[in-house]
Amino acid sequence: MNLKILKETDSPLLCRKVLNFEVEYSGSRTPKKEEVKKLIAVAQKVKEDLVVVKHVYPKFGEAKARIIAHVYNTLNDLQKYEPKKKSKSEAGEKKAEKPKEKADAKKES
Repeated sequence: MNLKILKETDSPLLCRKVLNFEVEYSGSRTPKKEEVKKLIAVAQKVKEDLVVVKHVYPKFGEAKARIIAHVYNTLNDLQKYEPKKKSKSEAGEKKAEKPKEKADAKKES
């Protein structure tokens, strides 16, 4: 895979760099975020934990994709500014609770 930096923007208030890349890949599939994350970490000479791949936009009919990534200064900054992802079990529990609450409200009426 070939990685080319298109734009690099420094965000000092958020303690990160916003990077736009173009990646050329061989094969039939678009690279996964984990693969791209490793490439960016090596190219920027930072730990893999400090890189967050936000979007991967493949180009139709070409073996290219545009990537938007954030590279944080420290792990504390990353944890502070990146939203926490919910696990599937947490999301399922919240969905299961909502119908019960509505059913309880109808019974009380």
